[in-house]
Amino acid sequence: MAPLIHRVDAKPGCSRIAVSNGVAWFTGHVSAKQEPTLREQAASVFARYEELFALHGLCKENILHCTAYVRDIAEFPGFMDAWNAWVDRENPPALVLAQAPTGGAAYLLELSFLVAAPETLT
Repeated sequence: MAPLIHRVDAKPGCSRIAVSNGVAWFTGHVSAKQEPTLREQAASVFARYEELFALHGLCKENILHCTAYVRDIAEFPGFMDAWNAWVDRENPPALVLAQAPTGGAAYLLELSFLVAAPETLT
């Protein structure tokens, strides 16, 4: 029997969140404000994820994994400063940071999370 999959904000080609077997898989998010530094964009995206977590009854201590795509890996220290200020230090998730094109010169970062979630996530 196939696992139950719940999709949130499904649109043609993509869902904002897919939930299965107690894990919420988030699509990637970028900073809406396109701040000038990676550290500022990271803080902005973290704030957006906090809004999404609150909306869906999730919390950052239940983050299992984060994938961070940065335009320039040389900016790694700025990301890590923002990450360490935001992440739950008692429950740090796995983190992958990779250099990759991010959809336009103004976007310095794209983040995606996997979060332990109740099957009732709506």
